[in-house]
Amino acid sequence: MIRMLIIAGAGLALVAGANAGEPAKKGAVNLKTDAAAAMTPEDVKTREDAAKLGETEFALADADADGSLTETEFVKLEAMTMKPETAIGSTPVGPQPSMFAAVAGEDAKVSKEELAAARVASFDAADADLNHTLSESERQVFASLIAPPKAPTPEF
Repeated sequence: MIRMLIIAGAGLALVAGANAGEPAKKGAVNLKTDAAAAMTPEDVKTREDAAKLGETEFALADADADGSLTETEFVKLEAMTMKPETAIGSTPVGPQPSMFAAVAGEDAKVSKEELAAARVASFDAADADLNHTLSESERQVFASLIAPPKAPTPEF
């Protein structure tokens, strides 16, 4: 959990630093840095928490504040929440495909409700014992469902 907070803080610091020194470029999509992440995937214990996480992530990612996420905004959100591969000697995994198409539906945009519903669906998939509360191991499964591990950097 501490690692996730450090990674999220570092990511937000990078975004904030990148935005601080230069004017916005036309067509550039930046994640909002003024919306504080109230929770992380590891904090989710209930379906309500999962929906709240989706709403929080949406607020962070809707850079143009138009009420929907474009594919670019969604992919940046995925990149921000992606976890580094931690297993030593693990087999490299290729780049993870974006979940944008599955969440967006026919209009090719993700609404706050669609993102919250996707997080609730991931909660339901992780709740192995069907008790409507995630145990520590189920929270790890939930986190991996919404933030798959990043492919390790090859060593040369």
